[in-house]
Parts: sequence; C-alpha cells; structure tokens
Amino acid sequence: MNKSSFFIVGQHAVMEALRNPNRKVLRVFLTEDAKKNIHRKNPNKNLLEEVKVYFKSKKELDKYSSKEQLMHNGYVAEIEHLDQPDLKEFIKEKNNLTFVCLDEVTDPRNIGSLIRSAASFNIDGVIIKERHFPKDSKLMYKSASGCMEHVNIFEVSNINSTLKNLREKNFWVYGFDSKGQKDFTDVKWEGNNILLFGSEGFGIKAKTLENSDFRFKVKMNDNIESLNINCPVRIIGNIPYNITSPIIFWLIEQLEYWDDAYIMTQKEVADRLIAKINSKEYGRLTVVVGAYLDIKYCFTIKPDVFIPKPKVDSAILRFTKKDLPLISDDKYIKFNKLVSAAFGQRRKMLRNTLKGWDIPVGLKKKIDFSRRPETLTIEEFASLV
Repeated sequence: MNKSSFFIVGQHAVMEALRNPNRKVLRVFLTEDAKKNIHRKNPNKNLLEEVKVYFKSKKELDKYSSKEQLMHNGYVAEIEHLDQPDLKEFIKEKNNLTFVCLDEVTDPRNIGSLIRSAASFNIDGVIIKERHFPKDSKLMYKSASGCMEHVNIFEVSNINSTLKNLREKNFWVYGFDSKGQKDFTDVKWEGNNILLFGSEGFGIKAKTLENSDFRFKVKMNDNIESLNINCPVRIIGNIPYNITSPIIFWLIEQLEYWDDAYIMTQKEVADRLIAKINSKEYGRLTVVVGAYLDIKYCFTIKPDVFIPKPKVDSAILRFTKKDLPLISDDKYIKFNKLVSAAFGQRRKMLRNTLKGWDIPVGLKKKIDFSRRPETLTIEEFASLV
C-alpha cells in the first residue's frame, strides 16, 4: 500500500530526512549550491545516490514555500510519512521513560519547536491528539529543524484516556500550570514521567489537569503572566575584539536556533556594524551581517565602569533576524567571499576586485563596475550572487 507524500523545505529538514534510513524520500529539488553543501557536510556518504534529484533555480523553488512565507534555502523534498510506533507496544518492558504530552497545542511552529527541544533533551516521545497533529505541515518540519527524524510521535484519539492508562502503568504526570505551587527545577526526576503542556492561549484544560499527579510552574518575572510553549532563545554575550567577526558570522549560520541577541563589542566594531554607505566604517562586516540581521545600537559603555579600565569605549547592540534575509543559506559562503574580495582592496574599482568572479552580463549593465565597494548598498551586493 502506497503512503501519502508531502513536501518539506529547508536545509536541516531535507538533509536529516535524507540521512534517515527509515524515511522514504521520493524526490529532491535543489539549487547547485545546495547540492554542493550536502556533499560537503556528508563526505563519507552520497545521500543523493538513490534519490531522484532535480536542479532548480531559487525562483523555481519559491513556489514550494511562498504560501507559508518560508525560506527554503535551496532545499525542497517530497517525502513519505514515517511508520510511528504504537504507544502500548513501545512502553512494554521499558523503564525510565520520559514523554512530552501536548493538550490542545495546535500551532505547527510551536509543535515543531517543541519537537526540536524534545530531541535535544533525549525525550522518548511526544504524545499528541491525532486531529491536532499537522503531519503534512512544512511549517512544523521547518521549525523542527530536522528533528522530526529523531523523535517518536504518538498520535492518540483521546489525551485524557491515554494519561489515565499510563498512570495505571506507573507513569507520573507533571502538569505545567501557572497556578502550580512548586517550580519544576525542584523535581527529582525518577521512574517513568510525562510532562504535560497546555495550549498557547488557555493552558491545560481543567479536565486534563485532573489526570496530572503534580502541578508545577516555571519561575519567572512576576510581571509576565505566562511563557509560550515555543520558548524563544536569546543570546547575551561580551565578545572579545579579536573574534567578534567569526562569532557574529557563526550566529548567521545558526539563524534557526535563536530569536535575538544582545552583544557587547568594542565601539569601533559596533560603528562598523551599523555604518552607512559611503563611510570609511562601511565594509564587509556591515554588508554580510546586514543581509541577514537588523541591528539596533542600544548605548555606549564608558571605560570607567570596567576593572581593569580599558582604553576604548564599548557598545551594546541588539541583533534581530530579518523576516526575509537578502541572501539564502545556500549562497551564504559565496556571498561572504564575494564581499570580502570586493573590500579586500577598497580603493580599487569593482571591475578590478571582482575580476575573477562570474558576474552575469545583465548585472554588469545594472551596476556600474567602475564604482568602489563602499558605494554599493547591501541590496546591490546581494544581487551579485
């Protein structure tokens, strides 16, 4: 019997599906850069050997993700559903199991993010109501960032009866509720456990909460009423001057894993990050970072607040991700190298610094290559790749 198929998009979702021997991948649609990236990240195995591969332009692939406004990054695949284990059979003769159970959680992004967290913490499976599980959702697969291949999904018809049956089989059910008396960090996790989470808007239903043995809360600011199940990741750091660029470039390579960042740098670096076109500070760092991130200069920090006192001012910057990056993931390396070459000799014209690059004739007509790199906008640089 043939299984139904559906499409997924994004580098991690597609690559992990290809790596999973239990996943049937019917077709893969890739840009040339995406294909090279797959081979570079999997040097010991040809993941595309037994799959029908079609090479497409970024524009041709946009049709697979434009409705959901997702970045495909040059990766699209048609796959079949995995055979998921039966919950009753799975728990037989097993001990020290931990499941996550979702009560009325329906947003595909939240479900995907939670599955990614479950995979990260070696959770044994996610229990979800069958009609609430968006099994064909590109949004869920994109948010899960490849972790759909590594977590058991148990679809059940009734959450309450499932919890009742599991409690009879020596499972402890921990309901996460804002009215809980204890913090979850106080729990001594032993035996078989179920972590029960409620919906984005209303939390755990009262009837479902009756099937929990304990109610716990997450300690947080008293002014915050609740924490969304799709927990954002915020990065806070003080970056040493000599590795500022590598760390910020690394953040760009990990866009799917964080939401915003507050970073302290030397003011000179901060000035380069927020520099305007035609200024001496405007350069590779400005252009590459600006293609992916929005940057807000928060404030300056004077040397006299530090011990020992440095010789330069520092600055706090806030980084947030653009809704639609100017460059897709599969073109990041090429874009970074091109911008680096352009600014390598910033007093020279582009016709000299980019002499060895294969720039389409049409673009050379749109952009005057007698210009110097500091006169090009970030958007103009993005058009070159």
